[in-house]
Amino acid sequence: MRYRLLPYIYAISWQVSWYDDTFMRPLFMDYPQDKQVADLGTQYMFGCSLLVVPVTTISMNHIKSQKVYLPEGNAWFDFWTGESLDGGRWVEKATPVDVMLLYVRAGSILPFGLDVQYATEKKWDDLEIRIYRGVDGEFLLYEDEKDGYNYEKGMYATIRFR
Repeated sequence: MRYRLLPYIYAISWQVSWYDDTFMRPLFMDYPQDKQVADLGTQYMFGCSLLVVPVTTISMNHIKSQKVYLPEGNAWFDFWTGESLDGGRWVEKATPVDVMLLYVRAGSILPFGLDVQYATEKKWDDLEIRIYRGVDGEFLLYEDEKDGYNYEKGMYATIRFR
């Protein structure tokens, strides 16, 4: 999964260094008007698109459920099922040991890489672009040589998806 998300992670990394953005942040930074997220320390945004809900406890049979708050002001998509859910509410979600709870903000554009075992196994020639409907959105994909310092000399490209 991490390697499939590498184009997204790489672009967010560039935004962190170029625009002083953040990888991870509490929900109140993106949803200050939503009082439910003010003290919610069990979930976070990863980049601009992904709502992550870590499971920190497991039951003896490795299956249980967890409450997830979907911030108001957006619709959300279950990353695994594609189910669309309205924000501003709590949902109960099963938490099998092999599934990370992930939700994608409506309007997100996520670049996906190939299924690989290490970062440089294959070139990024064929990315999958997932578009999550509901509102207009955009994503700035960043690409460079992936090693060395030529990016400091302007040897990189950005591709804006809208």
